[in-house]
Amino acid sequence: PSFYIIDRGDSVIDQFQYFSGFLRIKVWGFSPERFMNLCSNKDVLLWNIRREGEHYFMNISLRNFYKLRQI
Repeated sequence: PSFYIIDRGDSVIDQFQYFSGFLRIKVWGFSPERFMNLCSNKDVLLWNIRREGEHYFMNISLRNFYKLRQI
């Protein structure tokens, strides 16, 4: 699957996320569900996962974003 950064999330609602930082990413391509399963197996937390047609939008912490290279 392919992904790119949609928005850098700086939410004032959740202070932890605000200070640690997170990204909103878009995932598409062959089997994005497999990508999400691989993230889960590597302890990469994804949240606010939403499907829109053939694309998935989700949040990921900055720290975990750098782990995606291994996946």
